[in-house]
Amino acid sequence: MPLLGTFGSNSTKSLTPSPVGGAGAGLYAFVDATFTSGGASGVSGPSLAQARTGISSTDDDTWKADTSYFNTLDGIQLWTVPADGDYRIETWGASGGGYSGTGGYGSRMRGDFTLTSGDVIKILVGQTGGPSYGGGGGMTAVATNSNTPLIVSGGGNVNSPWSSTISHATTSTTGQSGSAYGGGSGGAGGNSNAGVYGGAGFTGNPPGSDSCSASRPQSFINGGTGGASCNATGGFGGGSATDGCCYGASGAGGGYSGGGGTSSSSQYGGAGGSYNNGANQSNSNGNSGGAQIAGNGKCTITRIV
Repeated sequence: MPLLGTFGSNSTKSLTPSPVGGAGAGLYAFVDATFTSGGASGVSGPSLAQARTGISSTDDDTWKADTSYFNTLDGIQLWTVPADGDYRIETWGASGGGYSGTGGYGSRMRGDFTLTSGDVIKILVGQTGGPSYGGGGGMTAVATNSNTPLIVSGGGNVNSPWSSTISHATTSTTGQSGSAYGGGSGGAGGNSNAGVYGGAGFTGNPPGSDSCSASRPQSFINGGTGGASCNATGGFGGGSATDGCCYGASGAGGGYSGGGGTSSSSQYGGAGGSYNNGANQSNSNGNSGGAQIAGNGKCTITRIV
């Protein structure tokens, strides 16, 4: 259910930043913030120091130095809501990549949410596939501290030596198909039975099997780690790794539901699906200009008055 005003409300709020230190300033002054990976790459998310470095704001961001207001847990960033009110959240999923430039792009999702002062919001910023043969991009996901999803942008698949087929994340909650399997649905991971795993979903790891002893990507609620094979890594946020050791299959993107996996050699995984529980939505598929950012994903949060 949307979290703006009365559940399901479509009321429109202006995007005037909140007054710093003024009425309703709350626990600390907050206008906006952009959350990134802070230079982290590959299967695991940023340390607290990296996450702090990766935060930028148009105004005072000293709150990020106080662990009462900002912290990390295994790469997931923990932001404390400063004041009761409405906030605009926008997310971009990570692109796939690592071998020959950018793979598929992640989606861009935006919505407005009513949040409560003192509540902890979890932010997973998706990362692109690692070096060498790379892997699928990770989801960028924002959720409550009890793991209720607010907004999720899926990650793209990878462009590899064995497959140049590109799959971009879409605004659909269902993951995109790979060569052999459709993507997951309802928060599940994408299936596979050989080659590489599908991407992880918000609640479910990808089922099935791979052929080359890769690690299985993990869902958001299981920590969001990307998959790894003998010579490649998927992105933090549930991306699966490309495998170049035996099957040469290309990785899938993580998302609200993961991209589909493979069943044979030289195949490709699909991109992840997305989710938006906010009001006043603006969403873009990964092949749209506003969504096309190469590399790691990001998340912006703006207080609305």
